[in-house]
Amino acid sequence: MEPSIFPPERVTIVGVLNVTPDSFSDGGRFVGVGNGIESAAVVAAARAMVEAGAHVLDVGGESTRPGAREVPAAVEIDRTARVVEAIAKEFELPVSIDSRKADVAEAALDAGARIVNDVSGGTFDERMFALVAGRGADLVIGHARATPDRMQDEVAFGDVVS
Repeated sequence: MEPSIFPPERVTIVGVLNVTPDSFSDGGRFVGVGNGIESAAVVAAARAMVEAGAHVLDVGGESTRPGAREVPAAVEIDRTARVVEAIAKEFELPVSIDSRKADVAEAALDAGARIVNDVSGGTFDERMFALVAGRGADLVIGHARATPDRMQDEVAFGDVVS
C-alpha cells in the first residue's frame, strides 16, 4: 500500500500549477503566444516548488475564480495532459489534476497523475467517482455551492455544516 498523500504526522504542502490564461492565482504566467502552454516554464516552476518542500503538485486547466466560464473538456485536456506527463516523469512526488470533469481526470491519470482534486465534490460529473475508484486514484473532494460563473450568487451560509 502506498503511503497517504496526507499523512497525519505532517502538513502536506501542495504546489499549484494553473495552466489557464485567466487564473486568479498567477495571471496566466504559463500561457504563451496563441494560448499555448509553456511546458518548460511549468516544469521549472514545479522544480522550484519541489525544492521549496512541496509534497504534491496540482495541475489545473480551468479557472475556478469567481465569474469564470466553463472550459470545454478538450481544451482543458489540451492544457493539462502534456504538463501532467512531463511533471510525472520528472519528479517522484504525486501529481494531482484539478478538474471537475471525468474526461479530463481520465486523461491526466493516463498521463501519470495519481490524485484527482474535484472542486465540485463530485457533483459536476456523475462519472467522476466511478472513474477514480476504478483507477485506484486518490480523490480530494472540494466544496462549491455553484459553478464558478455563479459562485458569488450564494455566498452566505446559515449553517455551514448542514
